[in-house]
Parts: sequence; structure tokens; C-alpha cells
Amino acid sequence: MNPDAVGYFDHTFGLSGKVALVTGGREGIGAATALALAWAGARVAVTSRTREGLDEVVAAVQRTGSEALPMSLELRDVEQVQEVVRQAHRHFGRLDILVNNAGIAIRADSLTYPRAAFDEVIEVNLRASFYAAQAAALLMIDSGGGRIINLSSVFAHTAMPHRAAYAASKAGLEQMTKVLAVEWAPQHITVNCIAPATIATPTRAHLFPTPEALAERLRLIPVGRLGVPEDVAPAVLFLASRAGGFITGSTIMVDGGMSID
Repeated sequence: MNPDAVGYFDHTFGLSGKVALVTGGREGIGAATALALAWAGARVAVTSRTREGLDEVVAAVQRTGSEALPMSLELRDVEQVQEVVRQAHRHFGRLDILVNNAGIAIRADSLTYPRAAFDEVIEVNLRASFYAAQAAALLMIDSGGGRIINLSSVFAHTAMPHRAAYAASKAGLEQMTKVLAVEWAPQHITVNCIAPATIATPTRAHLFPTPEALAERLRLIPVGRLGVPEDVAPAVLFLASRAGGFITGSTIMVDGGMSID
């Protein structure tokens, strides 16, 4: 055993001195991720469509003893996406971790799927993630490297009706992640994905309006329950930390086994 290993593991998951930006941080996975990163010592910038909606997560981050920067962000506006990344960097003086968490899902029959809805899903889930990653990478290169973590979905790996745009956006995000990982590895930037199954949050209660609807979904998940945000946040922390330093271009499934063939 390497005699330095004990010291290594003592600070493997610590993020003291690091700065993270989490998009879609108002609730759910984004809020849990912001708290996990703050708990590990990172200062955290969080975004939502309206800054006021971030008050609760900002207060929670501050209770960990860390600093939070709330910012409003319209993901369909590429210039605003890139400016928010630069703003976080200016405020904290560095940017080490980007978590592209924000996304939307618009369900519709593929025979009648509205063009505007399809375009919006691609713009928010795929295009915005690319341009946020691009802006972050340019800053990370100057400081010696960083971590970019994209939130994909189990629906990039398994097909269900009425999700053509969403599934395409997430499958595209995973392939884009691989390309960026290859391009930016020489600059010491890792790029990875996490693909959750359906995560139970108050805003998603409408997806399972009856016990029968919930039971139908649970039959697809071997562990027999829906995920919760706290199932996903530790995976983000792992990839953001020293422990994930030799992983890039990968997708970690956090789906209760739903994607098992």
C-alpha cells in the first residue's frame, strides 16, 4: 500500500477553495447538488429563471458556512448563458466545476409534436449545455483545469412514448460529452454525464396521479422505488472531487437499474 494513500483519502472528496456553478438550482437535483458541493467546501453559484426562486437554496448553502451566488438565467439565450458563466468567474475569481443540470421535458405524440416545443427542448437541454461548457472551459484552461458534469437521463438509454425531443436531447448530450472529453483532456478538464431515472420532487407529483400509475413505473425500476435528489447529488460530488479525476467521457447511471437490458 502506498504510504501516502491514507492522506489521499482524507481529502479525496473535499472541495475547499473550489468554485462551482449549478444551473437549475432552485429545487430537486440542482438544489441537492448545490448543497452537496457546499458541504464539501465549494463556493456555489446557482441559477434559475428567476433569482427570487433561489432564496431557499441560497440560505441552505449559507448554513453550511459556504457562500452562494444566485443568478437568473434564461437558457434559450446563448449570450446570457455564457455571460452567467463569466459572471460567476468574476464574482468568485475562479471557476472549477460546472454542473449543467437545468433542463425541460415536453411530452407530446410524435405525429403531432409541435415544432416550437421540439426546438425549445433541444435549445435548453443540449444547446445551452454546450455553450455553458464552452464558456466554462475557456476559463478553466487558464486556471489549470476543471470538471464539467452534464445531467442526462435514463431516457437516453431506454425508449418510452411521447419523449422524442427529450430523449434526443439527452442522447445528444451524452455523445457531446464524449467529444468534449476527448478535446479538453489535454487541458486537464474532465467532462462526464450522470443519467438519473425519474426523480421524485413536488413538481413531478403530477406524473403519477394514481397509485396505479406509480406502480406501473416502479415495475420498470428493479430497486422498486423512485429516485430522490439526494441519490444523484453524491454522484455529482464524486465526479467533481479528486476521486473522479481519472474519469472522463463517461455516463454514470443513477437509475435504480431501469436501464439494465
